[in-house]
Amino acid sequence: MDIIQGIKRAIGIITLNSAVIKETSRDKNATGVTLLIWMFIPVAASIGTWSLRNIIPGIFVWTAVLGIGTAIYHILAQILGGKATYQQLLRPLGHQGVLYWVMIIPGIGPALSVVAMFWSIVIDIVTLKIVYKLSTARAAAVVLIPASIIITLVATFFAVIVAFMLAMIGKNI
Repeated sequence: MDIIQGIKRAIGIITLNSAVIKETSRDKNATGVTLLIWMFIPVAASIGTWSLRNIIPGIFVWTAVLGIGTAIYHILAQILGGKATYQQLLRPLGHQGVLYWVMIIPGIGPALSVVAMFWSIVIDIVTLKIVYKLSTARAAAVVLIPASIIITLVATFFAVIVAFMLAMIGKNI
């Protein structure tokens, strides 16, 4: 598969076209394009912020996020009765990375990427439902369980920081 066909498939995936999601998940040649799409995200972010110094570290970070996130989804989907492979999930999830290319737009790119993040949750649920043949509720659980854990950890971290800062202020009074 070439990059142009990959981008066309990506558009199908982000518009929730179930046939394209199935086709991409089964196409072993789509893996390379998946990684290229995902590796362009930090390039787009760097161009949008006029800072090229984060491209190389960004490629590693974004690729790790894709790999680890897919692994977490894969394990949870299998626990909930899903029937697919890691690679079958990686391909359509990676193609949706074109959503984050909006970061290339100076000024508003980061704000648009937040919108993209929320839309990607919907895409993740639909993709898991199709690829793993899960019910909507189970697919949503696969996505929302890790999200809930992350939100809880982040909130706890900030609560500890605030408590520490308040304690330090109290000692200075």
